[in-house]
Amino acid sequence: MWRLEDATIRLDEVVEEALRDGLQVITAGGEKTAVVLSYSDYLPIRSRRHTVCELFRHSPLVGANLDLSRDPSPLRDDPSL
Repeated sequence: MWRLEDATIRLDEVVEEALRDGLQVITAGGEKTAVVLSYSDYLPIRSRRHTVCELFRHSPLVGANLDLSRDPSPLRDDPSL
């Protein structure tokens, strides 16, 4: 784990350790705030991204009887309301 101040000064070491040992955590104010990882470790994570359609297909609400009808009330005249 690296403090932000140290990681800034020694970025080359942070990157070398990420390549050799895997993910490196950076903290700021004692809180985990960022990570550095090798590009080869990043690629599998990136490939797991889903499209919006896939997210909806696998939603826990699939099959739920939701009322998705629009409100038939007339539109307001003053858009600032």
